[in-house]
Amino acid sequence: MKKIVFILALPFLISFSSCTEGETNGVQIEEGTFIFGSFNGFCQGNCTHLFKYENGQVFRDEMDRFDEDNFTFSSDAEDDIKEIAQRLFSEFPEFLKDSEQKVYGCPGCTDQSTLYIRLGESESVQSWRLDSFEQEDWPQELKDYVRLLVTELDKIIIF
Repeated sequence: MKKIVFILALPFLISFSSCTEGETNGVQIEEGTFIFGSFNGFCQGNCTHLFKYENGQVFRDEMDRFDEDNFTFSSDAEDDIKEIAQRLFSEFPEFLKDSEQKVYGCPGCTDQSTLYIRLGESESVQSWRLDSFEQEDWPQELKDYVRLLVTELDKIIIF
């Protein structure tokens, strides 16, 4: 009887052990990881420009297409953009962490860039997609941040 109970419980136990803490959508995000950048759905060539800020270092993506389940970043830190990443991280709009809304505006609807932010903090991962065109009904804090994000990305994106 014990063998039958064990055999029946085995699939249940395996399902709980298949995910590790801090892993989301196949991407390992460490606590304190901040990913920011933009991507375009209708372009040719390098259409994704993401940056990972982690442990005081910044890494550029190694993807041509946006794939939220399979982020890849260079192993070489880019010291020349660390100050920009620190500023974007420190000025991140706190209200977003508590917001149920994960998409603001209509990112990519008019073939404009979609702004992307992902924050790994305290064993949780949250991400947002933002229209690169400011919307009138957004809170001022979000308007200011989108302006800052667009301005800073223009400085560091290489096509």
